[in-house]
Amino acid sequence: MVTPSRPARALALFLVFAVALISCSKGNKTEPSASETSDVVATVDGKPVLLEEVSQMVQILQQQDFVPPDSLASGVTREEKQRNFAVERLIERLLILGDAERLGLNPPAETIEAELPKYKRERGLADSLPAGITEADVRRGMVDDMTIKAYVDSTIMPSISVTDADIQDFYNENPVMFERVHASHILITLDPAATDLQKAEARKKTQEAQAELNKGKDFAEVARQYSQDPYSKDQGGDLGFFARGQMVPAFDEAAFRLEPGQVSEIVETQFGYHIIKVSEKKKMTLEEL
Repeated sequence: MVTPSRPARALALFLVFAVALISCSKGNKTEPSASETSDVVATVDGKPVLLEEVSQMVQILQQQDFVPPDSLASGVTREEKQRNFAVERLIERLLILGDAERLGLNPPAETIEAELPKYKRERGLADSLPAGITEADVRRGMVDDMTIKAYVDSTIMPSISVTDADIQDFYNENPVMFERVHASHILITLDPAATDLQKAEARKKTQEAQAELNKGKDFAEVARQYSQDPYSKDQGGDLGFFARGQMVPAFDEAAFRLEPGQVSEIVETQFGYHIIKVSEKKKMTLEEL
């Protein structure tokens, strides 16, 4: 067997870790809605690659400090390379999914049901789902991830020599990609079209929760009392473990900046005002991946 070039090995290794990069995605729609048509970057077998998906993947690449080599992405600037890389990978993702379906590599129903609890648990989704994510979205994302892995394992990896040392090197060279944080939050929701008065009222409510924490009250107890996140409130605001790029940027940056046991100041996102507490940080092992 001919030993592949370093770029080929890099692409293979990226495919090995692709699930870690884009897991928990909402899955792909067969057709875009009328409002999304103008935001279609590319179409593969009638399925769109949306500008929103490209932006999400670029955000993940930036937050994981991953800059593709020249052999994998064109562009003069770091941002151009990341965007072009994201577009190409999302197109490849659709091509792989289509080819895998034709090859019959989709996981059987019994495997899906057996693996879903583990998939949700590993991504901190066992007890609640982030706003805007449904059970069907999680299931579709898992099926896509399993299908892609089956395709890579059966059709790509046998033709490319990737050694344990290659994998270890990639892992060592991209540490940020594998960082995870376990956090909880208190959310006071805010409509994007809120008036200044409504914003002031929401911020005041957040400050009330903050004052309770400053008195020494348990974070989970305050979250159950104040938080308006229907998915995590009953769990004391617990969001489980998540990777860089999995949350909106302001939340993501605040959470990964905190050390275990620390509580953030008030963080504003498009969802409202948050207070974040980090309970644990870790780097995923190769065995966990």
